[in-house]
Amino acid sequence: MKSKHTPGPWKVEIATDLPLAVTQVNPLPRDAHKGCCVCEIDDWRPSGESAANALLISIAPNLLAVCQSIRDAIVSNTQEEREWKAIADQLKATLAEIEG
Repeated sequence: MKSKHTPGPWKVEIATDLPLAVTQVNPLPRDAHKGCCVCEIDDWRPSGESAANALLISIAPNLLAVCQSIRDAIVSNTQEEREWKAIADQLKATLAEIEG
């Protein structure tokens, strides 16, 4: 099934004079065009909370992929231990990005 959301990966763009933005990572050369904006966060919260929110949003495509891998493994019920380990490693890496 084709996703309805902007394909990942996404990244956080920080500019001093603009709100935080989560954008699609541009798969084209740097001088082509910038990836599309997924969202802007102009609600500046204390203690880096806005940046943490932007990071969490930018990780959403990775979280979706991990959830889909877990669902597929459960549904197929044919995963071997090494395949479960690969899924666990993917989840661990994604959580590490979120948790810093």
